[in-house]
Amino acid sequence: PLDDEVRDNFWPRFVRMAERPNVGLAVSDPFLQMQYEYQVGSPRLPAIRTLALYTGATHYPARPHEVLVMDRPHECVLMCLIM
Repeated sequence: PLDDEVRDNFWPRFVRMAERPNVGLAVSDPFLQMQYEYQVGSPRLPAIRTLALYTGATHYPARPHEVLVMDRPHECVLMCLIM
């Protein structure tokens, strides 16, 4: 949000909601888990990977001497580490 007060109040409210016993939050991958941990600190959200087995796709690495880096927004933790 553009409003500073609304933005500053969001994360504390998010943390309070996430700590409630009747609320369950999760992220889709370890990268997002790291982003939330960096931005919020706690609670640590579990990462639950989606498999999408229904697609029938299979990955065969063909370039053993190369590294695949996910393209994420530049303000994320990974890009800070890479730069």
